[in-house]
Amino acid sequence: MNQDNKKRKHNRLKDNTKVLIFRLWMAGAVYFFLAFGSSLGQSLSGIDLIFMLSIALGFLTILVFNPIMYAMYDISKNGIIMNDLYKHHTVMQGVLMKLAEFIKSSLSVVTTSASYYICNILLTNITNSPDGTILLKGEPILFAVIYTAFYQLFSLIPSPFRNTKIEEKSIKE
Repeated sequence: MNQDNKKRKHNRLKDNTKVLIFRLWMAGAVYFFLAFGSSLGQSLSGIDLIFMLSIALGFLTILVFNPIMYAMYDISKNGIIMNDLYKHHTVMQGVLMKLAEFIKSSLSVVTTSASYYICNILLTNITNSPDGTILLKGEPILFAVIYTAFYQLFSLIPSPFRNTKIEEKSIKE
């Protein structure tokens, strides 16, 4: 087998797909550790769990996930490789980008929790179960899929903190 065939076999998945899979894994792992590994999962109020998931996923995304993913993979958005935009920015743009990422992660957790709540209300009404019955309980895989879907949806919103000079340079190359 020649070198080109070996290289093609190892690069079957695009970099964006690999990042998406790692994001799924991260969200599921964080949910598993917080919901099943701490007392937050057994509390009657889900607000504490939602708050801690928002904090954990927000900081993990900013401090661990994004730096590793942008160093390992060429992440593209609308045909533009975003690595240069992520690495080369002013201090103020960096702060605002990290704040936007934290808000995006937190909104994804809140909307995921809201979707669980709405699904449980609908299922309770459909099955004529008593009020307060939880038919769709939280579990890591479903949480990760819904969270990642909302995260990707919120990623479609254009960022006002982009560095247009680097973006123009990236397009020309």
